[in-house]
Amino acid sequence: GSTIDFNGPGAANIGASNFNTVTFSGAGTKTATGALNILGNTTITNNFSAGIYSHTILVNWTNNGTFSANTSTISFSGTSSTITGSNSSTFNNLTINVAGGATLGVATSVSGTLTLTSGKIDLGIYNLTITSTGSISGGSATSYVKTSGTGRLKQTVPGSGAIKNYPVGHSA
Repeated sequence: GSTIDFNGPGAANIGASNFNTVTFSGAGTKTATGALNILGNTTITNNFSAGIYSHTILVNWTNNGTFSANTSTISFSGTSSTITGSNSSTFNNLTINVAGGATLGVATSVSGTLTLTSGKIDLGIYNLTITSTGSISGGSATSYVKTSGTGRLKQTVPGSGAIKNYPVGHSA
């Protein structure tokens, strides 16, 4: 499939669209002004603002730039996904609905709701932090947080700033 690269020299608005693979590059912030459905990979090399919309990602997320979640929801819903990049991502709402599971390749945070619908999220050696304003919903015997390394599920305790570590297990 094709790749669309939003690489203009200035800021740009991106309306509701379906894409195969998308790269957000070039100068200026690229801002979603509608829901984006991305069937392939999403790569941020400069600035991407998700706005107030729900976006669906079917494959991988790579943040090598600046991601602004605002009040958006990012839903992973393919067969397997990786969240990675040279910069960590802080999502507002993050939904994992990935039959083959999702894997962290970078420390990741959620400031809204982490929704576990289908598939596991494997932390590997990276931490998944739920901020003091965040929460976790869903989860089941087939949809949960696991680690295959030293990664931890953490939450910032509201009002104190202290970090609470949650136990997660190893699972095949």
